[in-house]
Amino acid sequence: MSNYTTLVTMLEEFTGISGSNYSVRQSRAINWAQRAINSVRWDFLFAEGTGFNTAQSDKQYTLKSDFLLPYKFYLNNGTSTNELIQGIFDDIVTNPPSSEGVPKYFCLGGTDTYPTVYIGCPTADAAYAVTYGYYKKLSTLSGTGESDISIIWGDDPIILGAAYKFWQYVELPQKADLVFPQFWQAMKEMEENVPFIGKSWTETHPLPQG
Repeated sequence: MSNYTTLVTMLEEFTGISGSNYSVRQSRAINWAQRAINSVRWDFLFAEGTGFNTAQSDKQYTLKSDFLLPYKFYLNNGTSTNELIQGIFDDIVTNPPSSEGVPKYFCLGGTDTYPTVYIGCPTADAAYAVTYGYYKKLSTLSGTGESDISIIWGDDPIILGAAYKFWQYVELPQKADLVFPQFWQAMKEMEENVPFIGKSWTETHPLPQG
């Protein structure tokens, strides 16, 4: 676990490049690496969302501001709690069933800074309690405060990922190609040591052949 200033120093030591002329590209590279790592559903990023109630005829609801990836949504219809099924926008919002009732589907909406969920199909005919689990979005790293500390396991994944992207930003693709396997291996080691669900990063980003 390191703060942003420490990560910049480590990146400079790894690449041998420093100076204010590179600060923007260093920032972009470090946060690119964090977002790449953040794309996996790690257990340490799991959180319970604040529950909310549907409203009659409403479809869109606000989620926690740090929501990134969904786990599951549940709806209590008054007698039982059931998992909502992930659907598509057109069926839930654009062309919903004509009759309202107990919703069975959800789809995600909103933006990175204002995440929302659409619940319907059918559109709610009353107030139903909704609960959900999700995976958190890591804060952008930019300073020296406690809020700017990366909670990623170890420093190798984020530094090697940042180096890979930094070499691309300074237009040295050969060096980027050389460090990518090191980044991949660091991610593999993280996957072997930190619990997660779903697909791994190394599965979705295989090493180049040849």
